[in-house]
Amino acid sequence: MTAQQVPSGAEASAEASVGTKYVVMTVSATLGVLSGLLSVILIPLLPALQTEFKLTASEVSWLFTLPILVAGGSSLVVPRLADLIGDRRANVVTMSFLTVGCLIAGLFKSFPMLLVAMFFIGIGSTVYFLGFALLRRHLPGDNAIRTAAAIVTIATGTGMTAGLVLGGLLTEKVDVSVSTMYLILGVCAALATVAAHVVIPPDEGTSEGSLGIASVALGVTWIGALLFGMAQGQSWGWTDWRVLSLVIGGLVLAVIWVRIERQSATPIFDVETLQNPDMRRAMLGLLGFGLANVPLMLVTPYVAQLPKDMGGLGLTALGTGLLLVPWSIAYLIGGAAVGLIKVGPYALAVTGFIVMALSFTSMALFHGSIWQLVTGVAVYGFASAVASASCYAIGQGAVPERLAGMATTMLGTTQVVASSIAGPIIGVILAARDVPGIPGVPASSQFTIAYLIAAALSVAAAVACMKRSPVRQSAGRTV
Repeated sequence: MTAQQVPSGAEASAEASVGTKYVVMTVSATLGVLSGLLSVILIPLLPALQTEFKLTASEVSWLFTLPILVAGGSSLVVPRLADLIGDRRANVVTMSFLTVGCLIAGLFKSFPMLLVAMFFIGIGSTVYFLGFALLRRHLPGDNAIRTAAAIVTIATGTGMTAGLVLGGLLTEKVDVSVSTMYLILGVCAALATVAAHVVIPPDEGTSEGSLGIASVALGVTWIGALLFGMAQGQSWGWTDWRVLSLVIGGLVLAVIWVRIERQSATPIFDVETLQNPDMRRAMLGLLGFGLANVPLMLVTPYVAQLPKDMGGLGLTALGTGLLLVPWSIAYLIGGAAVGLIKVGPYALAVTGFIVMALSFTSMALFHGSIWQLVTGVAVYGFASAVASASCYAIGQGAVPERLAGMATTMLGTTQVVASSIAGPIIGVILAARDVPGIPGVPASSQFTIAYLIAAALSVAAAVACMKRSPVRQSAGRTV
């Protein structure tokens, strides 16, 4: 009889480590899915939300805008928290905000309580940013950075796909109220929060110190003022004193905040890191990506839902959601490709941005039929995932692992601010020319202009990522 072989301590530890790795990957991906879903599900539900909660158009606009503004401010702080208080605590705290927000939206039907709910959801929706640092620190091997970027991209893409389809189904096909939907999502978020606490290994953080209250408050204030001013520019008027005060005030506060950050022992946003050319190029790439990404999300629903005699495709809300599903699926494939293709992230980023430019050019010239638009958004989905994930990989590789959260803060804030600036600009372009005799309905020529601007921004992002520079050895891992 052959004696049964017993694994050595090292082998057992290795097996446990591999098991932990896959469980952490699964939980992190689940959090990313929930974040992606909640970031878009409100888009097709806005009419149903207005009817069910008896809201005015202005109130609905606030419910849509508030979580975006809050997420913009939170993206400056939340990823950095992971470096200071540990990955598990940061994920659990952020998911708790998401859970509470969903439950409030499900239990209360007053406008003030819905605002509170959207405030909490805005903070919680930034949980996907934590995935970059969490996975980088818990995945073994030199390819950890690219794998982390790929997983986060795939997870958020899956969530956005589910959100677009689920929102349309609830609006048109299933007799489920918006409040019931938020209750269900709240329960799912609560279970995911518990899973994060159980699965993510406890840690005390990788950086010493704490974030100064003044620095956090000032950072959130300047971003909030800038984003809110840009968001209100179209409705209040770009020369309105309130808009000018918010935008100029936000920029002045940003300058003051940078000076404070330079002197801080525990900065949220280490300005000195910008001396690394890899970080600069990654941020410039994501700046272009954030600016170019908005036209797809704002213009394409117009093209899809406008009547055919006005230059649109005449689709319903559900049809628009289904139209964007190929984009989401291609986004998933593109995210996976970043982790599998054995090509440097600079080459992948440049290629992704160039293909993005081609897809926008195609949609600018050819959007008169469903198959033309589907082809354009699908190609864009693949290319945008490759480009954005590669930029995050480049930026993460520019800093040591202990500052992975701060790198995400710098990269994510750049993308969020760019997207927030692009939204009002595209809104102005769409409003510049209406369908004759129908005020407020953009002429089809404005769709073409918006798509061509996005193509030009994609080319600019590609140029920003073209020249390769040596990666710092202090990063600990190559990208």
